[in-house]
Amino acid sequence: MHFISNACEEGLLDTQRLKLLSKDAGFKCTNNVRQADFILFYACGHLDMHDVESAQIIERINRLKKPSARLIVWGCLPKINPGAIQAIYDGPLLGPEEWDFFADLFNQPRERTNLVFANALYPQVNSQVTFSSPHRIIDFTVDKLYSYTHKKWYIKIVSGCRNCCTYCSDRLAYRWSRDVPIETILRQFELGLAANYMHFEFVGRDLGCYGHDIGLTLADLLNKIAETYPDNKYKISINNVSPNSLIALYPKLDKKLLSKRIFEIGSHIQSGSERILKQMGKTFNLDDWEKTIQDIDKNYPSIRILTSIMLGFPGETEDDFKKTMNLLSHSYFDRINWYIYCERPNLPSLKLKDRVPEVTKMRRMKEAKNLAKDYTRRKRIKRIRMRYLRT
Repeated sequence: MHFISNACEEGLLDTQRLKLLSKDAGFKCTNNVRQADFILFYACGHLDMHDVESAQIIERINRLKKPSARLIVWGCLPKINPGAIQAIYDGPLLGPEEWDFFADLFNQPRERTNLVFANALYPQVNSQVTFSSPHRIIDFTVDKLYSYTHKKWYIKIVSGCRNCCTYCSDRLAYRWSRDVPIETILRQFELGLAANYMHFEFVGRDLGCYGHDIGLTLADLLNKIAETYPDNKYKISINNVSPNSLIALYPKLDKKLLSKRIFEIGSHIQSGSERILKQMGKTFNLDDWEKTIQDIDKNYPSIRILTSIMLGFPGETEDDFKKTMNLLSHSYFDRINWYIYCERPNLPSLKLKDRVPEVTKMRRMKEAKNLAKDYTRRKRIKRIRMRYLRT
């Protein structure tokens, strides 16, 4: 059995979980695709470029595998845009939550899939990196050095998302949200501590959705961890907390937890224009979100703050773009992930008017990245100064 993954952290974690499930069932895993009788490929379909990458990987698998080998494609792409691979793949199209299929494939009880968890990412297949500037090389080197010296213990706490963003293709792959019981999370956390891990990262499409079905919140989970393990040295990253969730949860978080235990908070705003946010299906108040981010930046300077920005959303004007750049100019963020809006099938954003020309998208992206270099560098300097003043 051979596993391949072209996915985000959640997809890589689920691939590792599937590998563990197959091993428990007595299957032998191989790193050689030519030798495998079963090949399971997790295909990403988040953006159109991921469709192309996944199709190329399937074509390569078809060339290398034995004629008798069975290829199974699962993940987000089969549910988001199955047409992207229908000419080169005629097997089952499985979403990221169809674990019953694999339980049957491995001759395991279906409830068994709920008892297997992974805490390390499966290696990603497309690991090539291109460098466009010295700044990019430095960032890559720092991230790799940190990853090498501070290995992460990953814990998936929620599957799916309760938000209804008009542009998000993931909503087609995850039809509902599911919470991992808090007892299971604490058990995985304790295993990480026992293995001498000091950096924990929670995984999920929107971590702020956690607890909706079990009467809890993400704040309850984080506070419970801080209460249960008060003396251990560890840091926690929560890199996918929607803006509306962050606004609601932040006042409920223990202050000692924020000052000592939280390493990163990621809250992905996408735009600094209220008009565009409304078009995107966002329901939070932009001023409230900025005040929350500003408070974290001011009172907890050791916390790294991450966000994502999407440029070229339908109807985005030059004024909307300037509002986004003005928001970023306050230097709240240690890292900004950039995306250009692309059309994905069967989404509400396809019905919006006033498409932004590709040349305009590229110009705004180039301008935004150049400015963001100064903004993020300024944030790092500001954090160092605030640490110095506090000591």
